[in-house]
Amino acid sequence: MKKLFLLLFFTFFLFATPINLAKNCLYSFDLNGTFKTIPYKHFHLGMQKHPLFLRCKITNHSPTLQKFAIYSTSPLIESFILLHPLQKSGMRYQNKLLYPFVTLTLPPNSSKTITLKVQTLYSPLDFTLSLDNFKNFVNFNHKELYINFYLYGFISALAIFSFLIALYLKDIAFLFYGLYLFAVLLQQSDYLGLYRFIFPDSLKELFITTITAKIALLIIFASFFAINFLQLKRFKKIFRTYLTIIAFALLDMLLPQNKAFTFYSTILLGLFLIFFNLLSALYVYNKGVKEARFYLLGFFIAFLAYLAMILDALGVVSIIYQQHNLLLIASSFEALFLLLAFADKYAILRRQKDYLDALLLQELHNKKEQIEQEVQRKTKELQIALSEKELLLQELNHRVKNNLQIILSMLNLQKQNIPPTCWEYFNKLDQRISAIAHTYSFLIESKELKEVDMKKYLHTILQDLSKFFNKKNIQIVEEIRLKLPLKEAVYVGIIVNELVTNAFKHAFDSQEKGNITIKLFQEKKRKILIVSDSGKGFDKEKATSSLGLKIVYLLATRQLNGTITLHSNNQTKCIIKF
Repeated sequence: MKKLFLLLFFTFFLFATPINLAKNCLYSFDLNGTFKTIPYKHFHLGMQKHPLFLRCKITNHSPTLQKFAIYSTSPLIESFILLHPLQKSGMRYQNKLLYPFVTLTLPPNSSKTITLKVQTLYSPLDFTLSLDNFKNFVNFNHKELYINFYLYGFISALAIFSFLIALYLKDIAFLFYGLYLFAVLLQQSDYLGLYRFIFPDSLKELFITTITAKIALLIIFASFFAINFLQLKRFKKIFRTYLTIIAFALLDMLLPQNKAFTFYSTILLGLFLIFFNLLSALYVYNKGVKEARFYLLGFFIAFLAYLAMILDALGVVSIIYQQHNLLLIASSFEALFLLLAFADKYAILRRQKDYLDALLLQELHNKKEQIEQEVQRKTKELQIALSEKELLLQELNHRVKNNLQIILSMLNLQKQNIPPTCWEYFNKLDQRISAIAHTYSFLIESKELKEVDMKKYLHTILQDLSKFFNKKNIQIVEEIRLKLPLKEAVYVGIIVNELVTNAFKHAFDSQEKGNITIKLFQEKKRKILIVSDSGKGFDKEKATSSLGLKIVYLLATRQLNGTITLHSNNQTKCIIKF
């Protein structure tokens, strides 16, 4: 492994020592004109549509026959032709190798003057004329080609990786970064001459004639990537500036590609973009977009490479001819840093998510405590209000009961001042009022404010009636299984009081034994009250004039919204359904 490394190391220096022909050449823009001495080692004539003619003296100092390669260090040269003396024709350079070249075979210790025609229509005339042994030249081309394809493949893999991440994470920034990397590869396939090895012959002419369009495409995807990754939609002025850059780039793509104006306007737009991109990243980082930190590191490397290429294209400096694949190298390092930036972005998002989750949990916990405290407070208030309501209702029931007792007492006092013949009416009135008063007594004793236990309530009324009439021969049978609301309980109590009173008074002879049965139950959705006796029945015509039955009928039909049915055949049965 060590020997292989040393071999590659020395081979590199062996290949890297071609002869610069500038000092051995003259130049002219007219083949028949005056040839002048070249004042510099590197040609940088900008967008020059006229061909450049070079007259060079080639010398073989070795004692053996030598095959030389005269070549341009720029793959962008479209026409590189050797014009033999007195013959204005020749052959274009072969495209089996990376750089345009012509070959010349010289005998030992001999010299020859040659004339070259160099021309490019779609890119600046920017090259160095070099001379080397043909074998060394081929090895040098292969080395350059291998390095370029390695970098090309590495960046292609990163671009595909970006597309996969964009698809998986649904992040459009990854998509635009992948497109940006492919735009870099597309532009560099021109700049490095790789298109001749990648694309079919039918597309080669298209690639040569669309150099400016590919630079504009690179500007567009770089802008979209910066907008999405740096979250620039939040910064309106910066966002609008990027949209303006994209609009100008699209316009440059539509302009004629072989015009110097189109080329230089696109290059100047790219120059503005790289400075604006760097300043925007610094600005948003200071504004709290932490994802911009690795973006700054990665883009700064690309910034230096782009700056060198743009200044070289504008003719300010001439350094790129010594390292043509500078942008590919810079883009490789930039891609590595930006992958770290993507990882950093999602690490930041994860930390933000964890922080927001913790904040949300804390907020939910606080809200839960607040709700529990509010529920406890409201429950306490409701309990207090309910207790107050119960006390008020008990007080009300107590006062109603006391008022009814006062009325009963007043009736008893008044009873002493009337003739005995009227006592019966007073007794009936007393029983009716007592039936109502018993209801409120049960409400007070049971502390049940909504419903009355009808079994206990009616049992009390029936006991009072039994004591009042004091008929030992009549037995009361109770089958009561319901609780009723206060309003219905009062009406049912009065009805039972009236019907049982009538049974005690009229159903039986003085010593006749019998039963009075009271049933109260629910059947489906209806409540049923049945009061019956085993007595002798009654005359319906006389009964219709009874005040008690009128009261029963009115309460059953109008107050309870029910129906009433009377049966009288050796016994009496009253059925009320409500």
